[in-house]
This record gives sequence, C-alpha cells and structure tokens, in this order.
Amino acid sequence: NLIYNNYFNNTNNAYDDGTNTWNISKTTGRNIVGGPYLGGNYWSDYSGVDTNGDKLGDTSLPYNSSGNIVNGGDFLPLIINNPPVTPYAPSPSNGSTGVSITTDISWQCYDPDGDDVTYDVYFGTTNPPPKVSANQTSKTYDPGTLSYSKTYYWRIVAWDETGLKTVGPLWHFTTQSKPTPTGGAPSPNNPPVADADGPYYGSVGEEIQFDASGSYDPDGDELIYIWEFGDGTTGTGVAPVHTYDSAGVYTVRLSVSDGSMSDISYTTVTISSGGYIPPQPYDSDGDGYPDEMEESYGTDETDPSSYPEDTDGDGIPDEDSPDGKYTGDTDDDNDGLTDDMEEMLGTDPENETDFAEVTIETTTDYLVDTDGDGVYDTFYDPNTNTKTSLTQDEEGNYLIDADGDGNIDYTYNPISGAISPYTEEQPSGGAWPVTAIVVIGAIIVIAAIAFFYKKRHP
Repeated sequence: NLIYNNYFNNTNNAYDDGTNTWNISKTTGRNIVGGPYLGGNYWSDYSGVDTNGDKLGDTSLPYNSSGNIVNGGDFLPLIINNPPVTPYAPSPSNGSTGVSITTDISWQCYDPDGDDVTYDVYFGTTNPPPKVSANQTSKTYDPGTLSYSKTYYWRIVAWDETGLKTVGPLWHFTTQSKPTPTGGAPSPNNPPVADADGPYYGSVGEEIQFDASGSYDPDGDELIYIWEFGDGTTGTGVAPVHTYDSAGVYTVRLSVSDGSMSDISYTTVTISSGGYIPPQPYDSDGDGYPDEMEESYGTDETDPSSYPEDTDGDGIPDEDSPDGKYTGDTDDDNDGLTDDMEEMLGTDPENETDFAEVTIETTTDYLVDTDGDGVYDTFYDPNTNTKTSLTQDEEGNYLIDADGDGNIDYTYNPISGAISPYTEEQPSGGAWPVTAIVVIGAIIVIAAIAFFYKKRHP
C-alpha cells in the first residue's frame, strides 16, 4: 500500500498492519495543504524543517502506531504553506496630505515560509483603483507625475511562489496644492506628454489592456485621456480595456489634455484570428525593425545601421513598402499633425512642427508656426478645412478668425492656453465725447443766461 496525501490530526495517528509505504516519490502536483508537491502525508504535530522550500519536510517522521510503521516512516511529510503577510508600512502613509506630485509609493511585506514574493499594484484616483503593475518583485512603484490637490487610492496584493495571495488594505493620500506664483507674470502652462506604450498583441475577442501611465503633465495638472482604438471606437481613462472583432494591425491614437493644451501618442495593436497570440516579430540585428519588414523595404536585416527611413523613429517607416505589405507612417515627424495636413498647411512633414492644439466649441483646431520662427501664424480647422492668418494684440494674445469671414472670433492666451470669445475693447478715450458734450452744453446754457441778462439790463 502507498499511503500519501492524508491529514493525520489525532493521538493514535495510524494502524500499520502489513507492508505499507508512507509516501510516494516526490511528484509535482497540488497536495491537500496547498503545497506544490505530492509526497507523504500531513501530520499535525510535525516539528521538522524544510530547508529547500519545497513544502516537504526534510526530517523524516518515523511515528509508531499500534502496528508500528514498519518501513521507517514518512520521509516526505507535507508542510502547510502560508501566504505572505499583509502588506504594511505604506509610504506615503495612509491618509497623508500635501504629498509631492513626484512621489513614489512603497510598502513592506514578506512570506513567513521564506517564499519569493511578487506584487500586483493597484493605483488611481478611483475607488477601487485599477491594476497598474503585475508580478513585480520591487516593493516600490513610480506612478509618474501626479496631479495637484488630488486624492489617490492604492492597494497591494502579495503572491507567494505557490500561488497563495494576501490582499492588502486600501490606502489613500492627497497631493499638494499647486504653488501660487510669488509675483510677476503668471507661470506659463506647459503641455502634457502623452505615452500610449505598446505595441500590444492579442486575439479576436480578447480583452486588451492599454496603458497610458507613462503620460504626465510637467505642471502636475490633472489629465484627460482619450483613446481611438483604430476600429472606429473610442475610450477614456489611463488604462482602458478594449476587444477587437476582427484580426489585423490597428493604429491606436492617445490624446492627453490638461484642459487647455494636449499631446498625442500613437502605438499599434496586432490582433490574431485565433487564441494564439503571436510573438513579437524577429529582429536579427536588434535595430527595432523586424526582419520581415526590412526584407519588404530592401534593407539589410543583419546590419543595425541599415533600416527603412523613419524620420521620427517610432518603428513605422515613412513610406509604404515597395511590395505593398506595409503602410507608411501618416505622421513622419510624430508631431501630431498628419503628413497630408502639414502639406496642406505648407509645413515640412519630416520636421517637427511647432503647434498648439486648441478646442473651440468641442472641435479640435490648430495654431501652427509654419515658418519656424516661434510665432504661430496660421489657424487651421480640419473639420471645415478653414485656414486663416493669425495676428497678435499688444499683450501677445493670438487673434483668431475661426470661420474665414475676416472678423476676429476668439483670442488665445499662449501663457495660460485659454481660448476666449473675442470682445472689441473701447478706446481708452472713449468716455471723452460724453464729457465734451456735457461741458459744451453747460457753456451754452451759461452763455444763454448771460445773453438774456444783458438784454434786460443794458
């Protein structure tokens, strides 16, 4: 008889009558107390040690029974596996306020059995927060630049190497208020930086988790995230989940905005037709361009200095491949303006263009510096294909003719990034005509009185 995977928890542990073996060979498999190997049995009063962490005791257990354990005992006794302790010592401390917008979060945790521990990090401005990192070994996490005066929630889930987990408590902290300028001109509003991460891979019907956590705002402003998934649908948030109905390679667009200025980042997602997720294409020379792509473009896949022309270095060549297998980049310089749009505006599609993306009545428009002198000179509305010249007032605000009728409709403040309806100011001397009329009227009245007085008293 082979006796294994039993739980003995009484004084008279067993009756051994005949030839019995109290264990089997060490075999991979989940045992009755959660360990990763099958071997012997669990004995509630076992006091041996497990030096190699396999959840099997290294000290044999030759218990006597009423019939004696005739074959020497259980040499592979099972040991209960304990999960990691509850994560503790959060930093920033729970409930703290005035936290720096560049803070990292950290915690403490360990496994009582000495198992290696990995962590899932949940972090965000919603309760419960979304998962932002999985299976990391470090007990710190960098969330990037945070927003001012915002409450963040976070939680750590600790896993041991056998799959047992401990869910930590929900912690929160609030970031510092935005500093107020001490004097002089107001601090300029800096645009955010978008990062769509990727490339991503998956299959039809599978949930793809996108990640924009690498995006940030230099001023710490709260960001708005808008995704275009390339299949005609959109999403919002830092880490949205999306599924695709058809196989193919999709170009994904991420736009992040701080309310007045924005930035754009592109990535790709490859969707296969079955459950198989294709590995990343093989790249012999490690230059960032797959061998198959280099073959289509006629470059040397074994030479890292030979690769397709790619102005912005985003991994998408500028032009279509000669064999038609690959579609070229629609934004060669990756400045957020498509090549077609830049050619229409007269800017160079292979040189990053200085522009501001603005929102006027829910539509996205552009102020563009077409000659590279640091001053915006053209307004463009891609929705109506309207292109007009820009001028500036004495305070440096840009005056916008949004509909091309020759009249100023809006002003744009380049410091704050604010768009406002245009109102024509009265001249500084505008009150003078009224005053003049009053004075002249008074003079006429006085002159009339004097005239009649002299007439009656010659």
